[in-house]
Amino acid sequence: VQLMVSDPCAVDQFWHVDNAASGVTLMVPLTPIPEDMGAALLLPGSHQLFKQERFLYRIHAFLASLLSTDSQPAVTLAPGDALIYDSRLLHRIAANRRYDRTSAVLVFRYDFERPPGMGLVAAQMWSWIGNLLSGLHRFYGLL
Repeated sequence: VQLMVSDPCAVDQFWHVDNAASGVTLMVPLTPIPEDMGAALLLPGSHQLFKQERFLYRIHAFLASLLSTDSQPAVTLAPGDALIYDSRLLHRIAANRRYDRTSAVLVFRYDFERPPGMGLVAAQMWSWIGNLLSGLHRFYGLL
């Protein structure tokens, strides 16, 4: 269990996965989280990249999910809402662009197997991949 707080004027989180193995993450906001206060940004289908299938199948499944949407989902939440997603999904929390409001979220995670962990190099690599895929997705939405 984590308590995640987005202070006023907090910057974007880096793109990351909660776990490289199967699991579920549940986010429950304690305060309203409109788009300008740190909405969750998700890359649809990115959890497909971690499956134990052939590489080309994983890429195809991911691109089919990603390109089926015109824009990147920005999940806004109200107190009592819940966001459940696969722990392998690439995601980040957007910047809190308000100078006078803080948001807070409880994050629960259940791992189906012991988390394999991710070192500094792998975390940085997934952050760069998330930036690249997010940019490609935005570009695709403009077409």
